[in-house]
Amino acid sequence: MKRASIFIITLFAASRILAATYYVDFVGGNNASAGTSTGAAWKHCPGDPNATSTAASATLSAGDTVIFKGGVTYNVGSNSRIALSWDGSSGSPITYDGNSAGTWGTGKAIISNNHGTGGSGAAAFGVGSTTRVFLTFKNFSIYGIGGASSLPTDMGSAVAANVGKGITFFSGTYNNITVQDCDFAELGYYFNEKPMNAASIDGFGLYFSGTLKSILVTNCIFKRTHTGVAFYYTGSVNTNLTVANCEFYDSFVWGVDIAPTASSAGIDYLTIRNSSFHDYWQHDEGTWTGYDEWPHTDGIFFRSDYSGITYGTNNNIHGNAFYSTNGTGKGTADIYITEGPSVNIYNNTLAWSKKGRIVYLNNSFNPSNPQVVNIFNNSFVVTYNSAISIEGPGWNGLTAQVKNNAFYDTQTGSGNNFLIYISTTNSLLGVLFDYNIYKSFNTGSKYIYYNGGEHDVASINASSKKWETNGISSDPLYVNLGSASAPLSADLRLQSSSPAIDEGLDLSAYFTTDKAGNARGATWDLGAYEYAVSGSAFTRSIRTGKQTSSGKVVWQ
Repeated sequence: MKRASIFIITLFAASRILAATYYVDFVGGNNASAGTSTGAAWKHCPGDPNATSTAASATLSAGDTVIFKGGVTYNVGSNSRIALSWDGSSGSPITYDGNSAGTWGTGKAIISNNHGTGGSGAAAFGVGSTTRVFLTFKNFSIYGIGGASSLPTDMGSAVAANVGKGITFFSGTYNNITVQDCDFAELGYYFNEKPMNAASIDGFGLYFSGTLKSILVTNCIFKRTHTGVAFYYTGSVNTNLTVANCEFYDSFVWGVDIAPTASSAGIDYLTIRNSSFHDYWQHDEGTWTGYDEWPHTDGIFFRSDYSGITYGTNNNIHGNAFYSTNGTGKGTADIYITEGPSVNIYNNTLAWSKKGRIVYLNNSFNPSNPQVVNIFNNSFVVTYNSAISIEGPGWNGLTAQVKNNAFYDTQTGSGNNFLIYISTTNSLLGVLFDYNIYKSFNTGSKYIYYNGGEHDVASINASSKKWETNGISSDPLYVNLGSASAPLSADLRLQSSSPAIDEGLDLSAYFTTDKAGNARGATWDLGAYEYAVSGSAFTRSIRTGKQTSSGKVVWQ
């Protein structure tokens, strides 16, 4: 047995030794080189249709790594991409690396087509109609694919889209894909003025379509493209799809878009966490100057356009920050849940957003899989917009709980601004608001609109709904509200005298920590943070934007 064990260990060690590292330098490389050292780098990556000689004939195996030289722009060409033609294996992914070690070149490797011709094939990396497993992409700056470097001339009508994508997996089966530490920008058109219309803006940072399992997107930045991350799923089981520690800002329409593309598809264990969605007002009603109606913008868009879709109970949106440094904008919502998805929304801070609705439930009839939405322990600061809005027909089967949240409305002395806005006349028998704290300056302190009536905690409790039997009408006393001009100064932790302390319901069946990752107390506080715990709201470095008189945004 000892000799057999030694033999097995030797075989495993040999398999690791066989894994190879290849090098790509688009400026200084040569496709006829061996590709196995920085001094003998290829010009093109294996899988690129423009590769020749040794680079064209090379194949990649599980455990192999392809390193691109940092600071060098790799031109994938018009309507072209590096094909993903090989699979890794468990513990031995194929890795495409844009100089993550920082030892070859300067900074991240860059992939672009210099705003050349876009189209269905225009991407940095891509594959379609197949199965691909165990692939990793890290430390790339992917920008300028399709679209244009400056606004096209207005000839009196809207221009057609010039589509660009970062990394695309189309119409196949894709498992164990990781994208980390990458930046995606200017993929397709992103301008908010003529000659654009809504259809002109068409591009994606990451595009996943098919049967999807174990996909991780982490520590990435997405801006100036229609959609940052798209999960378009088919098949009955799609699971473990995660977006974590990412930043979405500047001229996108949808930050993360989740939707089925066939009937009877199913999804569970979708997670969007610890990310920021901010300053994407450019395509909103108040700032759009292109042709026709403006695009309808959402930070997270979770939807169902097909029948028979099933949802598990483990789809989670938590620990995220939503805000805007710009004073205008009227997009659809920061979190838009429509047509039936089940989801848990908790431990988020939503302060100084300019969207018309912060969390929006709409058109949620799903007879095949009744909808369950839990909105727990979030901290809101709103200004003449609704924190939670439930609108539209078809609410048969909805179960929703809105508990342990802290609401603060900054709008003073005016009517018709409601923290909670429910326009539907459906019965909503499965919906319950309770254990929330509200501060509003609305006329008569009426800040809940339901079924044609205006309510505060006392009057909604006295109504037939019997909501908020444990609700509080009081200032939650955040450490710092921030302001419309300085939303990043907001600190939504609780002061020591906050009436929100120890007033919450124990929701440990769903989660056990606050937004900063600290354990919830024996008696829960309201809002995203437990009182008197260490940790910050969002530690990722976030750039802020300033709009000049010409409308251009300068990022600082």
